[in-house]
Amino acid sequence: MRLDKVKIYGFGKWSDKEFDINHDYQVIFGPNESGKTTFLNFIKSVLFGFASSRGLSKYEQYLPKNSSEYGGELQFLDDDNNVWTVKRVAGKADGDLTIFKNDQEQPESMIDHITGGFDKSDFESSYVFDDNNIIKLYNLSEEQLEIEIMSIGTVGSKEWLETSKNLEDDAGEIYKPRGKKQVLANLLVQREELQQQKSQFENQQSEYQRLNNDLVKQQANYNQQKKELENLEKNLNQEEQLVKKWPQFEEYSNLKIQNQDNIKIIPDDTWENFIQITQEQKSLDNLNQNESLKLSDVDNEKISYYNSQKENIDLLSENLDSIRQQEYNLQNISNQLEDNKKQKQSILDSNPKLIESMKPLSKSEMDDLLKTDNQNNQWIILAVAAIALLLTIFTGSMLRIIFGLAFLVSAGYFGYDFYKKQQTNSSHVDQSYTGLSNQEIISMQGYLNQLSQLNAKNSELIAQYKVIETNLSEWRNLVGRTVPNYDSNQSIANQIGSYLDEIIPLIDRAELIKKNSESNRIELEQKLTDLNNKLTAILNDYDCKDSDEFTLKHQKQLELTKDIARYKSLSEFIGSDLEKLQKYSSIEELSQKYNSLKDDYEELSSSVNMLNQEIGGLKNQIDNIFDDREYQLVENQLKQIEEDIISNYDEWLSMILASEWIHGTLNEASENRFPKMLGKSRQYFNILTNGNYTDIKLDNKNIKVTRKDKTIFNAHELSRATTIQLYLSLRLAFILEISDIVKLPILIDDAFVDFDLGRKEVISSLIKEISKDNQVIYVTANQPIDGEYDNIIKL
Repeated sequence: MRLDKVKIYGFGKWSDKEFDINHDYQVIFGPNESGKTTFLNFIKSVLFGFASSRGLSKYEQYLPKNSSEYGGELQFLDDDNNVWTVKRVAGKADGDLTIFKNDQEQPESMIDHITGGFDKSDFESSYVFDDNNIIKLYNLSEEQLEIEIMSIGTVGSKEWLETSKNLEDDAGEIYKPRGKKQVLANLLVQREELQQQKSQFENQQSEYQRLNNDLVKQQANYNQQKKELENLEKNLNQEEQLVKKWPQFEEYSNLKIQNQDNIKIIPDDTWENFIQITQEQKSLDNLNQNESLKLSDVDNEKISYYNSQKENIDLLSENLDSIRQQEYNLQNISNQLEDNKKQKQSILDSNPKLIESMKPLSKSEMDDLLKTDNQNNQWIILAVAAIALLLTIFTGSMLRIIFGLAFLVSAGYFGYDFYKKQQTNSSHVDQSYTGLSNQEIISMQGYLNQLSQLNAKNSELIAQYKVIETNLSEWRNLVGRTVPNYDSNQSIANQIGSYLDEIIPLIDRAELIKKNSESNRIELEQKLTDLNNKLTAILNDYDCKDSDEFTLKHQKQLELTKDIARYKSLSEFIGSDLEKLQKYSSIEELSQKYNSLKDDYEELSSSVNMLNQEIGGLKNQIDNIFDDREYQLVENQLKQIEEDIISNYDEWLSMILASEWIHGTLNEASENRFPKMLGKSRQYFNILTNGNYTDIKLDNKNIKVTRKDKTIFNAHELSRATTIQLYLSLRLAFILEISDIVKLPILIDDAFVDFDLGRKEVISSLIKEISKDNQVIYVTANQPIDGEYDNIIKL
């Protein structure tokens, strides 16, 4: 893709500006603050999206100052002279993207056709050269510089190489082959010292060696016998399984399965037809027999009585539910009357002064009772009595007598008046309240109202009871005249129901007998004849002389089917043990073999247990020899250190392997392109160093260069200037190597401002050479020399 035209709607300082990019090596010249870097950032933003307004990214936005629309267009020409237009304007996220091919709108996914799937980071690390890239290289350490150079070969590998270096550094903190301070190295030294201490303890006693040798021998013997015991246990379990399966095997062997090929099987539908015919025969025989039955004399008398009383009996039957309901209602009323009686008695018992003949007071009577006569006089008398009492206390002897008499008179009159008003001698109250105080009369009114309500309810219930009782009395008379064996002490509804339950089936039976005429008997006999013919045909078809023989044949067929199913079930249960069981002629022979194995197992098991006890005894003896606490401490420390060694070794090894995996994977990822890229980079590096360096090689982890005097250097051993030339050589070679995937313009923003004059001339000639294969856009603040460049846009 060659950039052909740049159209800016609004971006930073630029507004409604259009640039024609007519050459593969386009130079843009302008002083500082003229918008050169803004121009390059516009190209990147349209291709890969505007910077976000969130966080620190908002400072990378180029919102226009003099234009209402943010964005613009880039126009590219591909190898087939198709015109591709990429338009991006302000919108959601990184802007609204529109793509056209020869004025035909394309889906947004076609941006990958232009960018080769690169994102902004990939593009900047590959196609963009500015002074920040170069200055950054001067500030890197040797290891960081080496990672930066190594990461050129594979996009996105820098982070992996940094991770690999961090893993190696972390692993070096645990162990180094010649290290002494690392954790694992220190643990190994401690382990060796502890082993020497332990060896010294063990060599102190010759008894230890003897016991240890015995322990080794016994342990070997134990292991051998334990293995034999396991094999014997396996054989014993197999024989035990055979013993358990013997009853089923014996049943399986004795089960005789006849050949069904010569047996005519009775199908299920034929058997069901046979059952149906025999059941119909039995039913018709029973019906024929019932038709010949006659009623007894007693039954005839009952039917005759029923016919004579049929009108009354039908009337009782029609009203049976009504009679039963009336009896229920009568009983319910009796229960309510009894409950009312108990409530009245409870009220009277709780109030001894309450008399059932008392009537509740009317509203006017209650008002008269509550009136308080001479209320003001009472308070005056009470006040006079109080004053007289005070004067009696605080005056002289003569006056005290006078005031004392006044107190006694006023107090006596007040008491008499109060007592008088509490009595019930008033003519406004019923005489039945005589002797009761006003308060007692008032408190009784609630109970009297309850008694009044209960009495009213009783009157209503008694009236209902009499109506129902009168009605039932008429029914009792009718039942007494109609139902035999009537009992006046029993429920008339129950007696009617019992009589109907007895007589109705008898009437139905008489009707059935009446309906069975001679024509019905002929029809029954014809049906029986037809059924006999069908039955005879079935019996003849299976060579059976009667139904019993046919039933027996079907039963044998069912038993045979059952035996076959049982035979199959036994076969599945016995399974692969069938051949083993067939080797034995009887259960006695099998049991003898099992018991023999069991005896061998118990004997060997006893021997293994004894060996185990002997091994335990030897270990105890060895422990007793070295009962010294210092030895045990050394033993425990040694175990702990060995566990720590394994743990640290696992961690160290995982880091080393992970680092090697990263390098191996990156080498595989770039193995097809890197050799070609190195070929180009050798040529560029030779040009940039004026022929001072002739070769670049890559080993597993490092890039090495060869000087013309055959001296080989690692990348970090070069001077800063030479390192930058190596970096540029690799970057430019990488761009050309991936041109089959993506071919975008190389953007250079005064990247070589710190180069001396000679290096500038060399790099300028190299970029001109590269622009023949890949478009270059070079912006600079340095005034170009006349004739230095073919095409210049001045800002």
